[in-house]
Amino acid sequence: MIIFTNSLPGGPYHRLGPVNASYACSDSGFMDQTLYLQWFEKTFLAHAVSQRPILLIQDGASSHISVPHKSVLFLRLFLRKVSQWIVSQRAFENAEYFR
Repeated sequence: MIIFTNSLPGGPYHRLGPVNASYACSDSGFMDQTLYLQWFEKTFLAHAVSQRPILLIQDGASSHISVPHKSVLFLRLFLRKVSQWIVSQRAFENAEYFR
């Protein structure tokens, strides 16, 4: 999600951005709870695989962890523990991204 301060710019700004990007504005230009929920439901879930559960790792910003959602469980994890788990699972060993 690309967030602008106060209002969306005029003109065809959305034609020059990334494919499937969503655009929004907030008073501060930062994500708030409303924008997070909008992104989560309309962008993340819309493009996520249908198989559940899904692991979404994100920062601990309060706008990300305080939005109630019927199908989401937010867990506070320490970054070191998460990164150790990812390495132990060898999650990226066969990823096409790294080839």
